[in-house]
Amino acid sequence: TSWNFLVTNHVINNKDNRGYLSEFWGALGEADAMTGGSGFEGKKRGIIGQSGLYHIMREAGLNPDLATPKEDAFKKPDMKLHLPGSKNVLVQAKHTILERDVIFESTDDAAYPGVVSKEDATRHFSEKHIMEMSHLDRSCQKQSEETGKKVSGYYVVLPEGSLDSITAEPKPEVVELFKKKFATLA
Repeated sequence: TSWNFLVTNHVINNKDNRGYLSEFWGALGEADAMTGGSGFEGKKRGIIGQSGLYHIMREAGLNPDLATPKEDAFKKPDMKLHLPGSKNVLVQAKHTILERDVIFESTDDAAYPGVVSKEDATRHFSEKHIMEMSHLDRSCQKQSEETGKKVSGYYVVLPEGSLDSITAEPKPEVVELFKKKFATLA
């Protein structure tokens, strides 16, 4: 998780230098291959997802903080938001080739086998998504107990193609979607 934290910060801070990031990703991929590593594309996708969501939040006028490696490992959020009115939010981000649509769901609504996203509608998710939402919800509950303040959790999935695969720059339509979603949080 320390490696992810450092690389995510590096990608975020170099988003305007596409040529450099292209070489950077190439070098990391080569180093991974030379050391017998596997799963580099999955690691890269995760970092692109976290970096992309960070960019989306900034463009939506929010000030996210990346979770520390310890927080990421044990408490599950990728990012934290401190909203007006002392509202604290934990966010778990995923970037995947397995989804076609953006997912933005409150963990308050998570219950196996689906998520009630409207009074009369249930949206069904894979067991993996529900498990991730449940872990994040438990982290929110625990942090709420520790701080005495309500902590909300949001599970976000960004499908392949919603972010630039080198810089993590989000597509404009994805930013607009999230501006509307985040407006409901404040």
